[in-house]
Amino acid sequence: RAVKFEEEVSQLRPTRGGQSDTTRLADVRNELGRCFAGWLGTLRAQNIPGRVEFDDDLRLHLGEERFSENSSSSGSTRTRIVLAYHAALVETSLKINGYHPGFLVMDAPKQHELHPQDLGAFVLRFREMVAGQPVPVQLVIAATEDDFVDENLADEIWRPTFGAGQEPRFFGTPAGGSDEK
Repeated sequence: RAVKFEEEVSQLRPTRGGQSDTTRLADVRNELGRCFAGWLGTLRAQNIPGRVEFDDDLRLHLGEERFSENSSSSGSTRTRIVLAYHAALVETSLKINGYHPGFLVMDAPKQHELHPQDLGAFVLRFREMVAGQPVPVQLVIAATEDDFVDENLADEIWRPTFGAGQEPRFFGTPAGGSDEK
């Protein structure tokens, strides 16, 4: 059985030499750049510093600066860049028949920094992008507000049902109930 797996792995290795690998990487970088620009447009990102390009490790460079946790971009621009980058990776992978996992999970994409219409446009474009894909791709957004997506378009919306305070929670005493047994 191990021999079979080794044979399958060896078939995945490039056999055409370094030049074809370099060409494929350039093609992927170009496609990633096109997808990223499209997602920035969908999110109506502004104040993007300088030219946008990806290096050989597919790290994002904005102007002369590599985008990282210490980058100068902040606020809604930073949030939009992060969302666009992740969506562009998924889109590029789908376009080149890559191996992206069948889901993208986003934890509370700083909704206070984005207009609900922009986040809604992101969700709609993602939905359109994955429609008809041979392998389903799921977008999961953990958010405190759900006003950015039409309930008829969401596959599922989970709302909290616990808590005695103003804001319901997902864990705790059932709303209106008691924790005494």
